[in-house]
Amino acid sequence: MISPFSKQKPEIGHVVTSVLENGMTYYVQAHTQPNSGIVFALAVKAGSVLEDEHEKGAAHFVEHMCLADTHYLSKQEIGSIYKLYNINCKAYTNYEETVYMLQSPCNDVEAIEKCIMTLSGIACEVAFNCDRIEEVREDVLKEWSFTQNTQKAYNRNHTLQILLNESRYIYHLPIGIPEQIREFSRETLIKFYKTWYRPELIALIAVGDFDVKLVEETIYRYFHSTPNYKVPPRVIYSIPDHVQPRFTVNRVSQREDTEVNIYLRHSFHPLSAPKLKLMDQLSFNILMKRIECQKKKHNKLWNNILWATERFLIGYEFIVLSVKLQNKYLISDLTECLYVFDHISKQNFSDTEVSFERMGFKKDLEQNYQLYASIPSKILVKEYINNFIYDEPLMTMENEYEVVNNLLASITPKELYDHLHQRLNTVNNTLIVNSPILDERITTNAINEYSESLNKYMYWQ
Repeated sequence: MISPFSKQKPEIGHVVTSVLENGMTYYVQAHTQPNSGIVFALAVKAGSVLEDEHEKGAAHFVEHMCLADTHYLSKQEIGSIYKLYNINCKAYTNYEETVYMLQSPCNDVEAIEKCIMTLSGIACEVAFNCDRIEEVREDVLKEWSFTQNTQKAYNRNHTLQILLNESRYIYHLPIGIPEQIREFSRETLIKFYKTWYRPELIALIAVGDFDVKLVEETIYRYFHSTPNYKVPPRVIYSIPDHVQPRFTVNRVSQREDTEVNIYLRHSFHPLSAPKLKLMDQLSFNILMKRIECQKKKHNKLWNNILWATERFLIGYEFIVLSVKLQNKYLISDLTECLYVFDHISKQNFSDTEVSFERMGFKKDLEQNYQLYASIPSKILVKEYINNFIYDEPLMTMENEYEVVNNLLASITPKELYDHLHQRLNTVNNTLIVNSPILDERITTNAINEYSESLNKYMYWQ
């Protein structure tokens, strides 16, 4: 039997986690950031990818319903609670998850109770009143019309279709499709809710200036009796590997320059994530510094180049290299940029480069350690959401400091160089071009004419 309360010492800066008997997870952390108040989140490991073929848009529709009536609180009563305790409520639906977040400057017992009570209503007591369903249907259709009938939405959806490569994800956009939204019955919405809003797929996250044990006890009181229905397991979907490089060109009339994004897709492995994250930061930072040094030699070919890691699907991560180019000679500039990138990335990392990067990283780590108490509560909440939904590692600041320092001391220049090329050498590469120009200089056909050089310079197989 799982204990209803964790046995961890509720220290400041340490998250307390536990699992109730019904399978629901919670994270509670006392955090005394000045004026932070309290932040609560309900994370449901269910998004649009779990919808059946006749349910496209149901996850998002249910999100709106959860913000309406529950069996013991009407929409008006919920609104009164938000007003009384100055609670700011936000929610979103993605492919893999639906998240509800409540933030309040109040941290008294009543405010804590009301936040947890409201989230428990979302988790297991949504009423699905017929009148409210029609109100929500109208709101969701308006949202669809407002967000999808734009060039920006078209470009985003087109990019996802290329990036996600004929996987289930491209047929289940979180916003849904209006033809099905108009026809959703009460039974369809309840079925989705009952199937996926179950304790084993739910986490309650609380961060703020409060007594941890009080919060734990309140969570237990409201959530421990929630039944866990015997339904099919939650499926994790995959993305097919690319047969060849993928390209797309989006016209963005508001841009003054052209942005080129190269997405490198990799599988995500939680156990190796801390070391991979550190090696990504060190190796790509060195690469970016080398590229910056080349700007003058190449007549300021690009305005700037950045890299980042994005994780929005379970089991995957995307390394994104982003460069902004001039528009005058776009295709030739792109080819030259990739040539420079290829040339400097094939040069071994020197001891000096790695030592300099180690020193800078260690300095930043120590500064972050000292400033931990001032981190906004909602950033910590996001970390715990990512741990629950995407299995991102969860470490205390002290543990992270120790782990990273040990890794920094042991990583060699050759290991970093080999890591960089392992990250660059993936068949799952996608080139996304966002440009105000859409003529013979930047069409998909024109990009394809340069595929030989793109393959050569970006290691595409």
